[in-house]
Amino acid sequence: MRPKLELLELSALIPHEQVKPSRLEEIQTRIMQDKFLLKPIIVDEKTLIVVDGHHRLAALKRIGARRAPVLFIDYIRDIDRLQVIVPLKNIARYRSSTEELIASITNRGGTVGMEPRVRIEVQEKGFLLEHLGRSLLPPKTTIHYTWAKNYYSLVPLSLLY
Repeated sequence: MRPKLELLELSALIPHEQVKPSRLEEIQTRIMQDKFLLKPIIVDEKTLIVVDGHHRLAALKRIGARRAPVLFIDYIRDIDRLQVIVPLKNIARYRSSTEELIASITNRGGTVGMEPRVRIEVQEKGFLLEHLGRSLLPPKTTIHYTWAKNYYSLVPLSLLY
């Protein structure tokens, strides 16, 4: 399989997670200092939902870029493992339904502050795909394991404006 890398308009990309302000600031500073983007944003090829790179996406928007290097994957085929971070008190909800799991990891589900959380391995590959992009999950809620995370592109910042 040959990786498909393109420059895509930022407005076309659909994030599924919020970003941490401190991490966003760190990423933005590094991009501005380096004058290039080391890693592309990983996106599902069918839905354009961002799988990895929310902070890079937000940083590019903040510095006025119009495009980003995007590495397309097939979410079902290319995700090896998926973990979600669930508040410990809501662990029973995970067992009942997808909707309950989504509710347990969003602010609507009562997630507050630094309450204890647990990583849950999701067995069904397409489990969250239909829910991603509907509303923004808290930062770093999903962990997608894929070959694409080891892909580097080194795209000059000048190409993104």
